[in-house]
Amino acid sequence: MIRPAIALALPLLLHASDSGFQQHVVENELPSGYQVLAVDLSGDGRPDIVGLSQRSDTLYWYQYPNWERRAIVSGMKGMISLDAADVDGDGTVEIALGTHFGQTDETSEGRVYILHRRAGVAEPWEASEIDRLPTTHRLSFLDFDRDGVPELLNSPLTGPGCRKPLFDCETPIAYYEPGDWSRHYVTRYLDGVVHGMRAADWDGPTVLSASMGGIDRFRPDGAGGWTRMHLADGAEAMRPGNGASEIGVGRSADGRFVATIEPWHGNQVTVYCCEGRGFLSRTVIDSTLRDGHVLNVADFDGDGMDEVLAGMRGEPQRLSLYKRGPDGWTRRVIDDGGISAAGCDIADFDGDGDADIACIGARTGNIKWYENRILDGGR
Repeated sequence: MIRPAIALALPLLLHASDSGFQQHVVENELPSGYQVLAVDLSGDGRPDIVGLSQRSDTLYWYQYPNWERRAIVSGMKGMISLDAADVDGDGTVEIALGTHFGQTDETSEGRVYILHRRAGVAEPWEASEIDRLPTTHRLSFLDFDRDGVPELLNSPLTGPGCRKPLFDCETPIAYYEPGDWSRHYVTRYLDGVVHGMRAADWDGPTVLSASMGGIDRFRPDGAGGWTRMHLADGAEAMRPGNGASEIGVGRSADGRFVATIEPWHGNQVTVYCCEGRGFLSRTVIDSTLRDGHVLNVADFDGDGMDEVLAGMRGEPQRLSLYKRGPDGWTRRVIDDGGISAAGCDIADFDGDGDADIACIGARTGNIKWYENRILDGGR
């Protein structure tokens, strides 16, 4: 177990006019937004946007460039997570959708559907239920056996018998093999609430988890099993204020780093740096979040090094970008009060070769995309 040294680095706050991003409104009337997904559904080669609301029974997508709203499927209760991939090789994506969410197995059926597209971009999709795993919370496709067909990962929020307020239980991460969609397990033994799960390419297919037990890395062992490496404990506090909530991995000059929000729905943006130095340095780069719920890592300025995007659902509803420099981490505010960010995704929406951002708001009930203007001076 790694017990990293702790450092606190409060970032320099840049003025909002230096955000480097131009805001565009996609949707203003989608209550309790929870997740967005950037994926080409129209077949024109440009990313469209899928927006998931916890208070709507309809899953919508918005077609680039005018963002016309279309229904994908209706009659879904308690939608919580989605991802998309072409699992049958027909050249169009399928969507995995998790519904009937609740925080414990007492309140959640955790239904998992695969949505298949019918002919025509305006037609509703066909939904096929493949499993019921209580508290299904994070879905992600990952081709971890490298056979060209991605498996579907399913990370429930809590495991069997978990109860408030301490959530003292063991929680699994499952996966499904396309075709018969049989359920298998990456692990059954994560600690309590597992709020964050990230599929990544980190020297090969990797699954990262953020739980009350901290942050863990899983890799296929080549023999049908998984190897587990515990990277850090996360926030050290009395349960349930311990561990980590969101997770991402990026590149720096010193190798890979891991970024998190800590603890569950927490106030801290934390970086563990770096792979070349054994992840011995835990740095809190921001401690002012309220209900932190967005964590993405990408290279937004084209220098080959990754930045950290973080957002909060609580007041003041701020979306920020953090960059590591010679003197530490600096913060660039992208949206100050305009979105209660519950989820964001990264894609090149305008086709100019850099990373843009799409986000969905919970309390604000909106979807925006943020056009990256960093390389042209933010104009």
